[in-house]
Amino acid sequence: MDPITIIQKLYQLTKALYEQKQKVKANHEQFNLMTARVQVVVDMLRALKEVPKTEVFVRALLFLQNTLVTCQAFMEKYTRRSYLKRLFKAGADEKNFTKLTNEIEQA
Repeated sequence: MDPITIIQKLYQLTKALYEQKQKVKANHEQFNLMTARVQVVVDMLRALKEVPKTEVFVRALLFLQNTLVTCQAFMEKYTRRSYLKRLFKAGADEKNFTKLTNEIEQA
């Protein structure tokens, strides 16, 4: 797969994540942390003067893409939940936030 195409998809996913973050009514701090981590990675991609076309770079981009898709799905699921469900699942959500934030850092 072409790295430029993957990077374009990453930018689209990033935009969708920021739009989804605006809908969040609770856990602003955790969502802000998650999107801040995403922004760091996107800034690094923008800073590239030349896009490597190596297999390792493409695999890393695909890993990041999969992580962002998972983040987006989690954010969508979270924002659709009622307040009571969010309250009851707070512990599991905390683990998901931590896991996703760590995956973004690894990407």
